[in-house]
Amino acid sequence: MNKVLFYHLEFPAGGTEKVTINIAKFLSNKNYEIHIITSNKTQNKDFSYIKNIIEIPNNKSVFDEPKAEDFLIEYLQQKEIDIFVLPARLSPNLCLHIKERTKCKVVFCLHSMPLWEVKSFLCSKKERSRRNIYKKIHWYATTYIKGYWLNSYNKRFITSYKETYNNVDAFVTLCTDYKNKLKKILHCSGEKFETIPNSEEKPSQINLNKKKQIIYSGRLSFFDKRVDRLLVVWKKCQDSLKDWELIIIGEGEDRENLENLAQKMNLQRLVFAGYISDMEPYYQNASIICLTSNFEGWPLCLTEALSYGVIPITLDCSDGVKTILKSKNKPIGILIPPNNLNLFAKELINLAKDKDKMEEIRQNIIHRPHLYNSDFIGNKWLTLFNKLQKQSL
Repeated sequence: MNKVLFYHLEFPAGGTEKVTINIAKFLSNKNYEIHIITSNKTQNKDFSYIKNIIEIPNNKSVFDEPKAEDFLIEYLQQKEIDIFVLPARLSPNLCLHIKERTKCKVVFCLHSMPLWEVKSFLCSKKERSRRNIYKKIHWYATTYIKGYWLNSYNKRFITSYKETYNNVDAFVTLCTDYKNKLKKILHCSGEKFETIPNSEEKPSQINLNKKKQIIYSGRLSFFDKRVDRLLVVWKKCQDSLKDWELIIIGEGEDRENLENLAQKMNLQRLVFAGYISDMEPYYQNASIICLTSNFEGWPLCLTEALSYGVIPITLDCSDGVKTILKSKNKPIGILIPPNNLNLFAKELINLAKDKDKMEEIRQNIIHRPHLYNSDFIGNKWLTLFNKLQKQSL
């Protein structure tokens, strides 16, 4: 029996954790035993296909606390784990220590776009500048120029990417464009890179009798998701779409701000549904899903929605989004240039009012090749793990 361990700050939580669950489900029947170590076990839920879900004492993070790192490494040693998988956060030192102190093969998974950390930093700085005139001046006079013109903030993170790449046995990216971008940034041959998209579950049946519902599904955080933009779009649309409603699904630190903004804007037919563990009823009923993010890696909400015949309208915020919506001749969604909320509103109104166009796009979605089905993606992980196991022999 081959043993694989994933580390997550929280488990189960969002999209990254859902990817791990899908991998575990597939590999459990392929002679692989899956273990999870987390700093915060958010639910007392057992998964039949996961051997152990272990919480680090006192909810310490392996990125910040040496004792937590020791706890993780001791577990890897005691359970004789073969492969350690670190999703999402760069940590070259942790990867190096595991290589030095265990016999594990180490895999890093980049669950976002390359250098997303810089995007996050700049978006956060811009948000803080809105509250103070001096910070706003500093933003435009210094941070904006250094960030967008001079790329000064890239260097620190590029170093971390390089060190992580050097300290792992495999570095997984979500699409070929991300892999090629990293090869160029890191000036490396890229033999450690593997491209494995996130999988999409195909439902047993699809409801074609959709309701006049537009949904957003995801975390409510300002610096990356920018759901406030969707509220602006809805303000421009609501009078033209009087028999439609917008449902915001998800939780996060920006929820209170968004609810206050919605009240100030006097938005109608808007529902904040909160966190929903089972999204199937919403995907079955919704006609359209909207995404107005600053950046995304490989948004699961898009692939999940597509599998139920929900039509995406999204800002062009990453190569991952473009890859998901790529279609040779038959459109499966609408891609809007970054920050163009007027065009977003116009396209949303036009689509919602055109039943024939909606039906045409929905049929394109339903009959498209399912490139990211769970078996295909699961086999990609299986091939990678088997290759790493052979290297250990």
